[in-house]
Amino acid sequence: MSGGRHTEPLEAEALARDAVRRGEEELGQRHEATLGALLALAWVRSHTSPAQCEQWIREIRDAIGDAVGRVHPLSWSAQHLLVLTLRTLGQWKEAEEAARDLIASRTRHQGTGHPHTLRIRCDLALVLHAAGQQQEAIALADEVLQESRQVLGPQHPDAERIRLDHQAITSR
Repeated sequence: MSGGRHTEPLEAEALARDAVRRGEEELGQRHEATLGALLALAWVRSHTSPAQCEQWIREIRDAIGDAVGRVHPLSWSAQHLLVLTLRTLGQWKEAEEAARDLIASRTRHQGTGHPHTLRIRCDLALVLHAAGQQQEAIALADEVLQESRQVLGPQHPDAERIRLDHQAITSR
């Protein structure tokens, strides 16, 4: 890989595109590995051009849901990507609704203390914070931070990310 900061997204996109191509050729479009590669490509593109790929992310989320079901880790990851993209685009209300739906599903199937459930709850707090709903954002950020400390411990990568997001929301 090139050490240049600007070429890394291009290299990541090229690798993801190649993985999608190979998956489609060898496994088919609806195979879980192909869908995972497609989702990885969407993650890369969401960082470089979120406005241009918002609709495409919705289509990928729907295609994944149709192929593997709505109650599947790939479906949840696709929904999470949509939440993050909507937050990036400043579409707070829709991001909040999508996050709350995802929280309900993950909580029901994985529990409140699962690292991915904690992450989407923290991302909801970030959405609320960005939307100017400070009291609710701080209360949720405090709750998620406390729970992540108890469940994940301080060394878990998600716990560190939650701590940093908590700091950004609460300034403490």
